[in-house]
Amino acid sequence: AETLAHDEAAADGLDCELEWVEEFPVTRNDDLAVAVVHRAAGLAGLDLGEPAESPFRWSEDFGWLTRETCGALVGLGSGVNQPVLHAPDFDYPDALTPLAVQLYEAILAELGLAPRL
Repeated sequence: AETLAHDEAAADGLDCELEWVEEFPVTRNDDLAVAVVHRAAGLAGLDLGEPAESPFRWSEDFGWLTRETCGALVGLGSGVNQPVLHAPDFDYPDALTPLAVQLYEAILAELGLAPRL
């Protein structure tokens, strides 16, 4: 992209200056929050996995939250044959919703904010 921008500008006799800006702060999972999620997933009978890729690319706006308070970014896996999140052909699998509710109810229970399961 940089080369193309410079080449196009030069072809028209223009200067080109580029600057890369990272607008989003890094998401840092809090160890205690991660432990709560792990315990809650166990309570809810859900399998928990870790992303193979690090850093995990779709956490951009969650970093603003974890700058202000402790948290843990949780993603729901929709399967290996599913288009990636934000792809034009991504179709949210509705079957994930009850699993998400189970997990978040268990997290609330772990935090003492809801009845224990």
